[in-house]
Amino acid sequence: MAAVLATGCAKDSVAPESAATGHRISIFAGTMGANGSKILMDPSNVDSACWVANEQIDLNGTPYPIGGNITNGFYLDLGNNDVSGTLYAIYPATVKDNLGNDIAVTNNGTNGCAIDIHSLAVNIHSDGKHDVIFPMAATAAANSTSLHFDHLTGGLKLTLKNNSTTAAKVVDRLVVTATQDGGSPAIYKDIKPTWAGSQLPGIPGGEVGEITGDQGAQFISSMTLKMNSQDNGGNVTLSVTIPANGSISFCIPMLANELKNLTITGYNGDTQVFQKTKELPSAISIPRNQMYNIPTININ
Repeated sequence: MAAVLATGCAKDSVAPESAATGHRISIFAGTMGANGSKILMDPSNVDSACWVANEQIDLNGTPYPIGGNITNGFYLDLGNNDVSGTLYAIYPATVKDNLGNDIAVTNNGTNGCAIDIHSLAVNIHSDGKHDVIFPMAATAAANSTSLHFDHLTGGLKLTLKNNSTTAAKVVDRLVVTATQDGGSPAIYKDIKPTWAGSQLPGIPGGEVGEITGDQGAQFISSMTLKMNSQDNGGNVTLSVTIPANGSISFCIPMLANELKNLTITGYNGDTQVFQKTKELPSAISIPRNQMYNIPTININ
């Protein structure tokens, strides 16, 4: 499973140069539920989230880097390239990095697009913020000077609490298993949005075998999260430590038809560190643009 999260920073604009015929296009994103959030997030205050420079967006089949900063705004840097015709943009572009993101993106506009997420990195910073990919898409007329993105998934906010007073827990990978009320898999295997004219791509809806325009959609039960820590100097450790009597909180994308049971299994290498199941009081759907706060999961 794959994805990205985004929305308004304090100043999310920048003066574009030559619109879509080279140089820059300003980028914006819609809110996730009542709160705004992009790929760099503070789980205690998602309204403060913002884009991360140098991440890439696929525009009409070609990846371009995000430029700018929180003070002056963010933009898509087209360099000296010309982009003709209607603009179709998907975040992220295809990425396979050493942090654990493994996402394949196809963007052929109205002729078909797909986002296939094999694994997803959650990078927790020393200040408690984290960056993670939530899939988004945007479209605009030819020569537009801005792109307004919207989420293709819903999201979950997870808190893992270590109740031990003496022993920290170190994990480098989490497997999130989501099932429906009857125990069947809940997560879409991939996202295959279809553009209706120049509108935001639709996503599959309904039960397997009843999905309009995408009869081949399948469900799976689990998604893999690679857990990383980043210090103030930007140095990354490919694991996360949950301190004794401490906790970590983070948000992840979730494209599910219905969610009733959530199991989190933590690993350090090949060793299983913990496994906990959270059974929700009743099944919930996870519609696009909605963030759900899952009650704290005590891992021991």
